[in-house]
Amino acid sequence: MTVGSADSLNLYLFSTLYNQILNDNVPIKLQIRTQQCSYNYMLLENREIDIGFTVTQFRYKNIITTPLLSEPMFLVCRTNSNYNLVPSTQVNLTLRKSFL
Repeated sequence: MTVGSADSLNLYLFSTLYNQILNDNVPIKLQIRTQQCSYNYMLLENREIDIGFTVTQFRYKNIITTPLLSEPMFLVCRTNSNYNLVPSTQVNLTLRKSFL
């Protein structure tokens, strides 16, 4: 199996999985290709990789994209800055508590 993924995904998200596959002697020939996310689509269409992981979704006729995970992102700034777009009282408290 050949996996295509961005460097950041391979390094921070999948490195533990890759190491576990190697250490557990899983009977699979695993090749990992690291490149820009948009390049994975071309490699997949050309059958140079079997699956790809990307942070950007593009529409290709013969490729299916399935969201795997998402994570909230917050703007953090001083209260007196020009970037204070949403008062903290309006932020979903359920999400805020999960990061405290």
